[in-house]
Amino acid sequence: MPQWRVFADDSALTVKAAQTHAASDGEILKVLEPVRIATGESDTGTVAGLDWVQVRNRLEQFRHLENDWDGQGSPPPDEDVIGGAIRLADSLAALDYPAPQAVVVGVNGTIYLEWNTADVYQEIEVTSGCAAECRRVDKRTRTVSSYQLRWC
Repeated sequence: MPQWRVFADDSALTVKAAQTHAASDGEILKVLEPVRIATGESDTGTVAGLDWVQVRNRLEQFRHLENDWDGQGSPPPDEDVIGGAIRLADSLAALDYPAPQAVVVGVNGTIYLEWNTADVYQEIEVTSGCAAECRRVDKRTRTVSSYQLRWC
């Protein structure tokens, strides 16, 4: 049964309720709204995007991070998180979802995949081997959607 949770309200943004989705590989795109990336588009209207091979390579490189990788005492992502991010990336690639423009490690050991276009900012924060928190900002309507995704 879906679990609903309302995220913090911000007067400048409309915040929708969030739902936990259990999804197999083929159902991930039913949960994630499409991000349409025009050729040459980025956060200012142009995307210097990665391809899925680069995304996977970057995720593999995170295995070599050590404690305090950022000089601020942050832990590296553990094998479970890295494995989950790789499984999610492989699933999205197989479903022809656009590759993210950025793949970064969070300061709490999570991994972010980020898309930023003229219309939408979307991030997927992989928090474990089979779960992620997704946030999407529609820049035109100033609406934030947040939800949790589980694929195991």
